[in-house]
Amino acid sequence: MRKAWVSAEKRYKYTKSINSTNITVELIWDARWREALVVVSVDNSLYEPDYRPFSFMNSGRAFLKTIKELERINTLAELNEFLNKLN
Repeated sequence: MRKAWVSAEKRYKYTKSINSTNITVELIWDARWREALVVVSVDNSLYEPDYRPFSFMNSGRAFLKTIKELERINTLAELNEFLNKLN
């Protein structure tokens, strides 16, 4: 069964605890402009939310693929590699 996009903007929020650090990553995809924004928040006083715009995500399929990649992250190094790939 195929899912259709209902609205022009999709949001996906993912929170995971890595080494007792809570990390929240929010992906916001705008179908009209075919651009996305990644917002990263780390539950640590050393970090502030990090906003990373990127435009390679040009379809809903790419958005879903990015979510699957995000869910496989298990270490802070993997998270950093994931974020660097988006830039």
